[in-house]
Amino acid sequence: MAVRDSISIDEGATFERTWVYKNADGSPFDFSGYIIRAQLRQQENGNLVANFGAEFSDPTAGLFKIVLTASASVGFEIVDHVYDVKADNASGSIMRLVEGDAKIRPEVTQ
Repeated sequence: MAVRDSISIDEGATFERTWVYKNADGSPFDFSGYIIRAQLRQQENGNLVANFGAEFSDPTAGLFKIVLTASASVGFEIVDHVYDVKADNASGSIMRLVEGDAKIRPEVTQ
C-alpha cells in the first residue's frame, strides 16, 4: 500500500523529495532491478501536467527521490494537483510507493 504524502511545489523553483521504502519488518526494501517513474496530474485519471525526474538514490537501502527542475515547474495552473510514484520490476510487478496531493505555490519574483 502506498504511503500518503502531500507535497508543495514552488513555481519557478527546483523541487526535490526523498523517501525510504521499508519492508513490513522495518528493513529497507531492495529496489535492485526496478525502474521508477512519477507523474503530476490535475486529478486522478486527468491530464498529465509533468513527469518528475525519478531515481533510486540507493536502491539496496530503499532510497528513492523525485525531482522537478525550476524551468519545468513554471506555467502550472495554480490549483491542487495529485501525484504518485511507482516502481516496476522485470517480472511486470508494479508497486505504488507514494501518492498524494500536490499544491502548486505561485511564483512572485521572476
